[in-house]
Amino acid sequence: MKKFTLIALSTLFLSNAVLADDYAGHRLGAGYQGGKLSLDSSAKQSTKLSDSESAKIEYGYDFNRIFSLNAGGTVGRGHSELSGEKEKFNKSSLFAEAELGYAFEVGNFDIKPYAALGVSANFDDIKLDKADGKNHTAAGVHAAVGARLNTPVGVYVDGRVQNGKVKDRHIEETQGTITVGYKF
Repeated sequence: MKKFTLIALSTLFLSNAVLADDYAGHRLGAGYQGGKLSLDSSAKQSTKLSDSESAKIEYGYDFNRIFSLNAGGTVGRGHSELSGEKEKFNKSSLFAEAELGYAFEVGNFDIKPYAALGVSANFDDIKLDKADGKNHTAAGVHAAVGARLNTPVGVYVDGRVQNGKVKDRHIEETQGTITVGYKF
């Protein structure tokens, strides 16, 4: 029984020391997102590509060095040939995601490689064919891998690559994102 108590207490103190090192806190950032849209393989049309770029604002909360939640939005535009004609489009989205990784201490900095999974509400006026109307709303899912560098003064830089699918619209989007912000 003494061995069990000693192991349990050691595990408790060790996990508290690792997780409760004042890493928890809020983050607020803004950035740029660029990528390519294409029709996914379930669409009956050709998979022509289009370019898009967006401004991004993001709020995050780090519970500890391992787990974070993020939410935010994007607003952007692009050029598409999905309908067979070259045209401009507007798009925006709201998203929420969970992030899992580990923030390693490197000198005075923290570097957190991570993977994220999330859901989004997507709004666009992309024409998929000539008869397609305007102003679409659809739910989507996305997965991302990235890394965030936290500085000692609270400024952070986050870079990621993500892939998202908008199911009802048969659109797949691969994006690169850079975000700069402040951790409170």
